[in-house]
Amino acid sequence: MTKQHRLRRLLGFGLLGAGVALLVAGTGVAQIDANGDAQLDRLNEGYSLLYGDVSGLANADKAFLIKFENDATQNVVTDVADYMAELTGELEQLARDYPSLRLDLEPLPEIEKAAQDAAATARIKSFAPIVGRSGADFERTLLLTLSGALNQLRHLARVMAEAERSDARLTLLQSARTRLDTLYGEIDQVLVEQYFASSNAG
Repeated sequence: MTKQHRLRRLLGFGLLGAGVALLVAGTGVAQIDANGDAQLDRLNEGYSLLYGDVSGLANADKAFLIKFENDATQNVVTDVADYMAELTGELEQLARDYPSLRLDLEPLPEIEKAAQDAAATARIKSFAPIVGRSGADFERTLLLTLSGALNQLRHLARVMAEAERSDARLTLLQSARTRLDTLYGEIDQVLVEQYFASSNAG
């Protein structure tokens, strides 16, 4: 799956919600077998979801050939893309360190993926024409889209951390959750200060 397709899929917003629900349903200790295989299977599904969407967002600042008019927006979108690229590399290194860890699974049912594709298509149409598009309305919509994606990602990282038993993998997930929380807060602050507060004042 290409990074462009991952970003397109993520714009539908539905994927990570399903991933969080999938992991929450499987974190009970009673459901883990003696070898821990059931829990590892669930975590691998979570890591695959996390990796697919993080690697897609690594190009968020370039995907639409955006000409930013607001410096604060450009800075936070660049911060998101930079961290997504960093986390992508960390997950790939983790997979090399732990051969049993999978990043290439497609755990969702076909009907769920089809629904997400439809949602993503509708979302992309709201950006059209996407090439070279700019302006406050576009930037606000982009920030709201990224906010929704980061909100889902940070909750996925939290749920995975609660299920993880490896200290090294847990450290990565906890660090990811902290950084994702920070980026989510930064986007919220830019939205309030640059796009909502001024309109409310008017």
